[in-house]
Amino acid sequence: KISAITQVSQGILSRIVDECEHLLMNQEVDDIMNSQAAVKRRKALMAAETAESTEELTSAQYCAARDMLIATLTRSVGARPGSLESATLDMFAKAKCDEQRRKKVMLVTSHKWEEDGPAPIPMDADTVFLLEVFIKKLRPAVTDDDSPTGKIFLKKDGTTFHKGTIGRRLPAFVVKSGIRPDTLISHTDFRKWIVTEMQRKKRKGIPIDEDLLRRLMCHSDKTAKQWYMRDDLTEQAAEASMQIDENTKPSPCKKKPCRAKESEQTDA
Repeated sequence: KISAITQVSQGILSRIVDECEHLLMNQEVDDIMNSQAAVKRRKALMAAETAESTEELTSAQYCAARDMLIATLTRSVGARPGSLESATLDMFAKAKCDEQRRKKVMLVTSHKWEEDGPAPIPMDADTVFLLEVFIKKLRPAVTDDDSPTGKIFLKKDGTTFHKGTIGRRLPAFVVKSGIRPDTLISHTDFRKWIVTEMQRKKRKGIPIDEDLLRRLMCHSDKTAKQWYMRDDLTEQAAEASMQIDENTKPSPCKKKPCRAKESEQTDA
């Protein structure tokens, strides 16, 4: 039994370390969000803004804008695909600004960790505006359902995503960007990137409230530590090694007199 448990633990650790070797980098994320594919999808939202009628818009433009918004929310706050899949028109309509009016926060009540409360999805003014355009202009291109319980993000034919399938939209978006063709980038990769970057900033002395971060991303402290374990352990091990080097050096000034005395005793 002990051997089996050890093998499982080793397998999990090996997978974590291997995946940490392929974490997204800041420049890669910027390249994805500013790629030609992203620009093309952003244009669909701009076209919708200026359109006088939804009849001028197509389901293809709807899909392009939908995937852009999914990528935007994932990049900005690490939104889980389940939260995006469950977000409704009513939840967006009831989103409220914080006291300083920095962000508007949509609360999604159905998600993976719903026992911990609603999943918050903060949105800046630009994202709120684009979502309003999407809902008002592009969403009617694929469905007539504007009921409060209607899902914000739908498939091309206007039906709801089957549970767990909306998560495929982000990898498809990244593939079309041409960035990181070596591996399939998912929502989880963006979430790992966020916690890793926050931990790096914390090590540099920048104040990071990890409790707030965990609450926003709806994950445990254990999960967060697993995904920035590679960088964390590397930095900690190097620092500990430097401390050992510094505090276990021999003291030449004390040893030389001792050797001199030993030499005098031998000559006598």
